[in-house]
Amino acid sequence: MADGIQRVRGMLGFATKAGKLRFGADTVLDNLRGRDAPCLVLITDDASENTKKRVHDKCGSAGVRFSALPLTSEEAGHITGRAAPVAVIGVYDEGFASLISPEQNELKGM
Repeated sequence: MADGIQRVRGMLGFATKAGKLRFGADTVLDNLRGRDAPCLVLITDDASENTKKRVHDKCGSAGVRFSALPLTSEEAGHITGRAAPVAVIGVYDEGFASLISPEQNELKGM
């Protein structure tokens, strides 16, 4: 399982460098309404229950994949080069989304 987490960390780093991620619940949720919707939305383990519910509900109504990220918001912020913690990450490239999503299923034992 530790290898799976390391692969997810690496993929998030690559996607960040490629400019294919956006950060924050408000930013990602606003994009769900427009033409620039993310391919996948990730949410950290320590996000508030309200944030998890909001993101889950909006992703469901917009038909966007949603997955839990087995990291804290501080770890996610560090991996993506942000100074502040990041609880919600939108992946805006189908290639990266498909690479990250199967890893999430493996990590969760699906």
